[in-house]
Amino acid sequence: MENINSILKNSSFWAIVGVIIGYALNEISRVIRDVLKRKNIRKVIIEELNSIKYQIDQKIDILNQAISALKNGDYIATESVPVISIGYDSNINNIYSELDVKNRNCLHVIYSRLKVAEDIMRNFEVDFLSNVSNKTIKNPFAMSIDRMGDLIESYNVVKDLIDSYKNNKPIDVFDIEQT
Repeated sequence: MENINSILKNSSFWAIVGVIIGYALNEISRVIRDVLKRKNIRKVIIEELNSIKYQIDQKIDILNQAISALKNGDYIATESVPVISIGYDSNINNIYSELDVKNRNCLHVIYSRLKVAEDIMRNFEVDFLSNVSNKTIKNPFAMSIDRMGDLIESYNVVKDLIDSYKNNKPIDVFDIEQT
């Protein structure tokens, strides 16, 4: 008992205890900040995905107008405001290792499909006019209608993927569970 009392009266002991408690509190604080940061990033990405769903509806409307014009022997430009991806682009590196494979792949496919669609829509007019003037494609109108239909289908897939990600039930886009 005397040894314990002498230890408790020793200022070095209390200094060590203070350091240990300070370190533990700092680590607990860091863990809480990291958890809150990841939660906030997920919220930002989900809010961005909500905006993207509304943008997709606008893109599909543009594509339907383009299909109608093509069916009438005319064309319209399909370039529009790019899909928002700032939240994903600036934060995916911060949460990449925290995501499970299905969530990671689902987000990758969502944003990759959107980028491909943006490129096709942005370049449609130049590509279409080039195909018409160069006569490199037998029927550029039919080919363009097919391509627009494929884009609409891809946008609908993206909407399903967004819903699955938001509901914490990401679609296994690469069939990882089956391999």
